[in-house]
Amino acid sequence: MKTSKSHNYTYIQLTTVTTVLHLLAGLFVGSLYLFEIQTSNNKLLSYILGGLIIVGLIYNLAFARMLSRRLETIAKYLQLLFVLVELLVIVYFTGGISSVWYPVLLIMIIACSVLGFGAFFANVALITSVYVGSIVLSLVQGQSLTQNFNLFPATIACLSISAVVAYASDLYAKGNKSLKQASSSLDVANISERLILGSIADGLIGINTEGKIILMNEAAQTLTGWDMHDALNFSCTQVLKLKDPDDKDVSDTEDPFLAVLHSRQPLRSSRYHLLTRSNERRDLSVSIAPTFDSAAEISGAVAVIIDISEQKALERQKNEFVSTASHEMRTPIAAIEGYIAMASNPKLAQIDGQARGFLDKAHSSSVQLGKLFQDLLSVSKIEDKDLKETKVIVNISDLVLKIASDMQIIASNKGLHLTTHIGGAGIKNQTVIAPTYNVLVDPEKILEVVSNLVDNAIKYTAQGSVDIEIDGDKESVAVIIRDTGIGISSQEQKHLFEKFYRVNNTMTREHSGTGLGLYIARNLVELYGGKIWVESTLGKGSVFGFKLPLAK
Repeated sequence: MKTSKSHNYTYIQLTTVTTVLHLLAGLFVGSLYLFEIQTSNNKLLSYILGGLIIVGLIYNLAFARMLSRRLETIAKYLQLLFVLVELLVIVYFTGGISSVWYPVLLIMIIACSVLGFGAFFANVALITSVYVGSIVLSLVQGQSLTQNFNLFPATIACLSISAVVAYASDLYAKGNKSLKQASSSLDVANISERLILGSIADGLIGINTEGKIILMNEAAQTLTGWDMHDALNFSCTQVLKLKDPDDKDVSDTEDPFLAVLHSRQPLRSSRYHLLTRSNERRDLSVSIAPTFDSAAEISGAVAVIIDISEQKALERQKNEFVSTASHEMRTPIAAIEGYIAMASNPKLAQIDGQARGFLDKAHSSSVQLGKLFQDLLSVSKIEDKDLKETKVIVNISDLVLKIASDMQIIASNKGLHLTTHIGGAGIKNQTVIAPTYNVLVDPEKILEVVSNLVDNAIKYTAQGSVDIEIDGDKESVAVIIRDTGIGISSQEQKHLFEKFYRVNNTMTREHSGTGLGLYIARNLVELYGGKIWVESTLGKGSVFGFKLPLAK
């Protein structure tokens, strides 16, 4: 069922037009009553017209609105019917179309045409009936048709004007209906937008192509301390005062919002923290995506910002604990290794073969435990940005040869061939002149990277060989380790350098590990401006490599 609001336009037409007409007719019949009292003529007219006016006014004032809510068309034409019947009664009793009130009827028909073409066609039928009936009556009574013909142009003009009025009225009604529908749709869209934005717990910020704020939900307002009305049309760099991990202001060239507008590519980062409007620090996780219009042109960007201050605080506490524990445990582990080594030395202690086997296993386990604590300590320093960048110029070939020499015995024990190539030369037992590749690094950290990669290659290669190649150009040097081991699937290659990730297969389960070696290697290589990568085919071996810039 329609509501009364949907009929406002129609009801205003009904009450305005018909009520005015009834009031005018009421004034007229009142005057007519006074006149009849004096002349005692046409009392029937006054009775009929008076009754019609009273009934019409009662309907118009008391029942029309109520009926229009349920039966709009009937309500509309009932009001029209009362007015026209009253005028027809007047015209009939005062001489038909030759009556002085006939022009008034024509004017009323024009006025009633504001109800649309439905009313217009009814009026055409009514006037045609009256006009034809008047001509027939004149012919029957033998009267002249001159008056009928004289009023024909006026009648046609009246109907023409009525058609124009009806057309304009219908056009306006359709436009008003479309406007209401559009307004209603817009209201629904706005309500839906507010409900959706309000239901999102994370901060949501929208910017235009100029980098100005156009949207902020309540969560974003709470997080930043800015009210949306205050932030509207302000630059995102003014509202979101971002700091980098070194607590320096993020410049416009580094700002993630402006970077997304420039690159047209999404961006996700947790490296920034925010100074709110009240200068409180908030660690952020920012995810920004560009938006495009129908022509595929960039129209702005939308960002989801999440306060991760609590998670960062917990992570810092965890890293501090791991760092402290790892550091403190290194001393007793080293002491255990030393005592086991002394007990295994026949010059220092006399033990039987069975005891020696137990000591060898204990020593292996202590070495493994020491490596674990070393890895945990390295990870802790990496995540706390506490890596000491002690840089010296060193020939990376010397570092690789040292690792190759240390690993040679382990590889031989597994029946593997470990070969080193420097600038295309194979280093085995012969002496060669190899090129020098000087890099500016901490030698201990690069030794750790190479050691991790070569150790993994030997560990996961059952038979075949492990080749280490060093080669470079004028700008950089690359260290590449090839093996003929188990290989790695393309799906798992995507996660290899993530923290605690280990390839899940039978051979990896046979070897203990933390999944930290490659994560540490990646961060150490990137610390010196390098890059690390992997290429592998499952069952056909792997290639791990890293590249470092040469010292200038």
